[in-house]
Amino acid sequence: ATPEAVTPEPEPVRPTIRRGALVDISEVDSGPTAVKKAPPKYPLAARSLRLEGTVTLRVLVDESGKVAAVEPVPGRSSEVLVNAAVRAARGWTYSAATKDGVPVKVWLTERVSFKR
Repeated sequence: ATPEAVTPEPEPVRPTIRRGALVDISEVDSGPTAVKKAPPKYPLAARSLRLEGTVTLRVLVDESGKVAAVEPVPGRSSEVLVNAAVRAARGWTYSAATKDGVPVKVWLTERVSFKR
């Protein structure tokens, strides 16, 4: 009687994440952390009109930690405040998010407040 050859089970294929892949923020191992986040300049026009409010932004942080895109979330904020918030966010930098140890792109939500 000869023993039957046992075929080993194949290793499960783990998808490899590519550097710079867009990953949902809920799926990253470590999210982006603000490195440089200068507050926006309060626009003179908004100040003279005594405008206040909070602007919500969607910010795309790339695999090197730079802001690649900024989208204002529709709301009731004045266009003057929205524009100031977007301008400020474009200059922010973060540490990159990682998935499986690989730097990836993620969208995150940021809120910018303007108070007199």
